[in-house]
Amino acid sequence: MEHKEQQEKYNSTVNIIGGVPDYMSMIDYVNCECGYTPSDAFSFRTAKATSRFKKAVANAFISFESHEHKDLFIKALNSDEFSNEEKMIIMFWQFLYCNRLFAEITDNVFLRALYSGRTSISASDVEAFLKHLKALSPEDMPWSDSTIKTTASKYLTVLKKLGFADGKIQKMIHAPHISSSLFTYFIKFALSAYPVSNNLDNPMFRFSFLDNQSIINRLKTIEYIPLWDITQVANDVTITLK
Repeated sequence: MEHKEQQEKYNSTVNIIGGVPDYMSMIDYVNCECGYTPSDAFSFRTAKATSRFKKAVANAFISFESHEHKDLFIKALNSDEFSNEEKMIIMFWQFLYCNRLFAEITDNVFLRALYSGRTSISASDVEAFLKHLKALSPEDMPWSDSTIKTTASKYLTVLKKLGFADGKIQKMIHAPHISSSLFTYFIKFALSAYPVSNNLDNPMFRFSFLDNQSIINRLKTIEYIPLWDITQVANDVTITLK
């Protein structure tokens, strides 16, 4: 999965986002930075801390493939069509697009646990994966054991604040319900983020919380006919937005 930072080393954005106390205020700040609404709600005790958090939020959420991608994302955050819980799922998908490390941990730890039937994950699961990444590519992750341990803990904090986990030490996994509105958003988001991948090979589709057959079945549902055309060949489909 390619990211805006794909050629960069892994960064500590996950650590900093995990420390943001109020994610709804973070959404306000994203809106402000994207020129949608003015907001001064996203601030901390010192100017240095505020600057650090604002830079991390920009790295985590404010990167777009196109104007269409940006417009879709910002409109969704400001739409009454989505609940606050659904807006956290939208933020989750954008974070996956923007941040290489967040996507790799989610793919290899969180989703692997979910689809294997486990009901919980722990910081030790994430820590083991991060140590594996460091062993594979130490030049991309020149981190100390303490930094790895902190990142593992903060990753789970991010999941909890976004609504995907609950608990203190052993985090119970919460698989989200993908409503019709969220499904419509997700398809448009995936195609705007990766416009050359308009089929099931789109890198975002593995984060849809739906298997390929479920995606195909929902794409073909009558309520979505006005939104896109699909061409199916065997077990794959090509999606063209109308």
